[in-house]
Amino acid sequence: MLIGLRQSYYQYFDSARQLVRADPSVIERKDRSQHYWYFRYREDELLPDGRIIVPRKFHTIGPSRGEGALTKKQAEVERDKFLLEKNVASSRCAAAVTALFER
Repeated sequence: MLIGLRQSYYQYFDSARQLVRADPSVIERKDRSQHYWYFRYREDELLPDGRIIVPRKFHTIGPSRGEGALTKKQAEVERDKFLLEKNVASSRCAAAVTALFER
């Protein structure tokens, strides 16, 4: 029953905030001789047929070594800023409906 309500909610409020979940840690990676901070997160996506999928996404924060490198604390702050932007509702009405479904 809740799944049906959630689907109709996303169909009606397609501009509303979508749920974003993140892995808690910021991880350092070395890729092609470059060191950088990244984290993974999941974000609900509404398909045209009304189904909701939850793909796992990857976000690079910034360099972890060399010139302009970020400390782990700075990378965590940047992660939090990114997730805060993702979790902002587009309107007060959307925020109220989202809060109703998160109870």
